[in-house]
Amino acid sequence: MTRRRLEEEWNSYSRQALPKNAPPIQRKQCRIMFMAGCVATIEMLTMCMDLPEDQQGTLMKELVQELMEMRP
Repeated sequence: MTRRRLEEEWNSYSRQALPKNAPPIQRKQCRIMFMAGCVATIEMLTMCMDLPEDQQGTLMKELVQELMEMRP
């Protein structure tokens, strides 16, 4: 059976981020947002893979820097 890495990450995230008594709609909406973030990340990684090797590292550094700047 194929390992379900996104599901593993969702389970870990939801245990840490959602209250145990979160209503089903909150859990569902949070999962939708989590998956949207996964889609965006995969799209950026795919774009990165299409760049010449010397530009890949630059893009990854820029993305990490942007993420650090957006943290609360």
